[in-house]
Amino acid sequence: VRSSINQGTSALETNLANIKSVPLPNQGVLAPPELIRRAIDAQPWRGGLEPSGDYEPYQLDKDRIKGTIPSDLKVSVVRVGPARIRIGSAKYAHWFDGDGQVTRVTLDGASQSVNVATKMVRTKRVEQQEAA
Repeated sequence: VRSSINQGTSALETNLANIKSVPLPNQGVLAPPELIRRAIDAQPWRGGLEPSGDYEPYQLDKDRIKGTIPSDLKVSVVRVGPARIRIGSAKYAHWFDGDGQVTRVTLDGASQSVNVATKMVRTKRVEQQEAA
Protein backbone atom coordinates (compact mmCIF):
# COMPACT_ATOMS: atom_id res chain seq x y z
CA VAL A 1 0.00 0.00 0.00
CA ARG A 2 2.78 2.41 0.91
CA SER A 3 4.41 1.85 -2.49
CA SER A 4 1.14 2.74 -4.26
CA ILE A 5 0.77 5.88 -2.16
CA ASN A 6 4.34 6.90 -2.88
CA GLN A 7 3.83 6.34 -6.63
CA GLY A 8 0.63 8.42 -6.56
CA THR A 9 2.35 11.18 -4.61
CA SER A 10 5.28 11.11 -7.01
CA ALA A 11 2.93 11.46 -10.01
CA LEU A 12 1.14 14.38 -8.32
CA GLU A 13 4.44 16.10 -7.55
CA THR A 14 5.52 15.63 -11.17
CA ASN A 15 2.25 17.13 -12.44
CA LEU A 16 2.54 20.07 -10.04
CA ALA A 17 6.15 20.62 -11.11
CA ASN A 18 4.93 20.92 -14.73
CA ILE A 19 2.73 23.90 -13.87
CA LYS A 20 4.63 26.88 -15.17
CA SER A 21 2.19 29.69 -14.45
CA VAL A 22 -1.40 30.45 -13.55
CA PRO A 23 -3.26 32.65 -16.06
CA LEU A 24 -4.34 35.77 -14.16
CA PRO A 25 -6.04 38.98 -15.23
CA ASN A 26 -3.48 41.73 -15.88
CA GLN A 27 -5.74 44.72 -15.31
CA GLY A 28 -9.00 45.77 -13.73
CA VAL A 29 -10.55 44.82 -10.41
CA LEU A 30 -9.75 41.12 -10.82
CA ALA A 31 -6.01 41.63 -11.34
CA PRO A 32 -3.99 40.57 -8.28
CA PRO A 33 -1.64 43.01 -6.56
CA GLU A 34 2.06 42.39 -7.17
CA LEU A 35 2.55 40.76 -3.74
CA ILE A 36 -0.10 38.13 -4.51
CA ARG A 37 1.17 37.64 -8.08
CA ARG A 38 4.67 36.89 -6.72
CA ALA A 39 3.24 34.40 -4.18
CA ILE A 40 1.38 32.59 -6.97
CA ASP A 41 4.46 32.55 -9.20
CA ALA A 42 6.44 30.95 -6.36
CA GLN A 43 3.69 28.43 -5.49
CA PRO A 44 1.17 28.06 -8.36
CA TRP A 45 -1.39 26.21 -6.21
CA ARG A 46 -2.11 29.57 -4.54
CA GLY A 47 -3.79 30.68 -7.77
CA GLY A 48 -6.56 28.10 -7.41
CA LEU A 49 -9.04 30.56 -5.93
CA GLU A 50 -7.95 33.65 -7.81
CA PRO A 51 -10.68 35.24 -9.90
CA SER A 52 -10.47 34.14 -13.50
CA GLY A 53 -13.17 36.40 -14.89
CA ASP A 54 -15.75 35.39 -17.46
CA TYR A 55 -14.87 33.28 -20.49
CA GLU A 56 -17.23 32.50 -23.31
CA PRO A 57 -17.04 28.85 -24.39
CA TYR A 58 -13.71 28.07 -26.03
CA GLN A 59 -12.04 24.88 -27.20
CA LEU A 60 -8.78 23.77 -25.62
CA ASP A 61 -5.90 23.26 -28.02
CA LYS A 62 -5.54 19.59 -28.98
CA ASP A 63 -2.00 19.48 -27.56
CA ARG A 64 -3.43 20.20 -24.07
CA ILE A 65 -5.40 16.91 -24.15
CA LYS A 66 -3.39 13.91 -22.97
CA GLY A 67 -4.61 10.49 -24.06
CA THR A 68 -7.94 10.00 -25.80
CA ILE A 69 -11.54 10.57 -24.86
CA PRO A 70 -13.73 7.47 -25.45
CA SER A 71 -15.36 8.02 -28.86
CA ASP A 72 -18.92 7.46 -27.58
CA LEU A 73 -18.56 9.88 -24.63
CA LYS A 74 -20.15 13.32 -24.72
CA VAL A 75 -20.57 14.84 -21.29
CA SER A 76 -20.56 18.20 -19.54
CA VAL A 77 -19.35 18.67 -15.99
CA VAL A 78 -20.50 21.78 -14.15
CA ARG A 79 -18.73 23.12 -11.07
CA VAL A 80 -20.30 25.76 -8.87
CA GLY A 81 -18.11 27.11 -6.13
CA PRO A 82 -16.00 29.95 -4.78
CA ALA A 83 -13.83 31.82 -7.23
CA ARG A 84 -12.61 35.01 -5.61
CA ILE A 85 -11.37 35.11 -2.04
CA ARG A 86 -10.00 38.64 -1.95
CA ILE A 87 -10.60 42.19 -3.06
CA GLY A 88 -7.30 43.83 -3.89
CA SER A 89 -4.94 42.60 -1.18
CA ALA A 90 -7.71 42.20 1.43
CA LYS A 91 -8.50 38.50 1.82
CA TYR A 92 -11.83 37.07 2.91
CA ALA A 93 -11.94 35.30 6.28
CA HIS A 94 -12.42 31.85 4.70
CA TRP A 95 -12.50 30.55 1.13
CA PHE A 96 -16.13 29.46 1.68
CA ASP A 97 -16.89 33.22 1.81
CA GLY A 98 -15.63 33.58 -1.76
CA ASP A 99 -17.72 35.03 -4.56
CA GLY A 100 -19.30 32.36 -6.75
CA GLN A 101 -18.37 31.12 -10.18
CA VAL A 102 -19.90 28.57 -12.53
CA THR A 103 -17.55 26.57 -14.76
CA ARG A 104 -18.58 24.08 -17.46
CA VAL A 105 -16.22 21.59 -19.09
CA THR A 106 -17.56 19.56 -22.02
CA LEU A 107 -15.78 16.44 -23.30
CA ASP A 108 -16.66 15.20 -26.79
CA GLY A 109 -15.12 11.86 -27.74
CA ALA A 110 -16.36 11.97 -31.34
CA SER A 111 -14.35 15.11 -32.08
CA GLN A 112 -11.71 14.53 -29.35
CA SER A 113 -12.40 18.03 -28.07
CA VAL A 114 -12.69 19.76 -24.71
CA ASN A 115 -14.65 23.00 -24.36
CA VAL A 116 -14.57 25.26 -21.31
CA ALA A 117 -16.73 28.21 -20.22
CA THR A 118 -16.83 30.14 -16.95
CA LYS A 119 -18.89 32.98 -15.46
CA MET A 120 -18.76 34.83 -12.17
CA VAL A 121 -22.09 34.90 -10.33
CA ARG A 122 -23.09 38.57 -10.64
CA THR A 123 -24.63 39.37 -7.26
CA LYS A 124 -25.32 42.93 -6.11
CA ARG A 125 -22.39 42.54 -3.70
CA VAL A 126 -19.97 41.68 -6.53
CA GLU A 127 -21.22 44.58 -8.65
CA GLN A 128 -20.83 47.01 -5.71
CA GLN A 129 -17.31 45.76 -5.01
CA GLU A 130 -16.27 46.08 -8.64
CA ALA A 131 -17.74 49.59 -8.88
CA ALA A 132 -15.86 50.79 -5.77
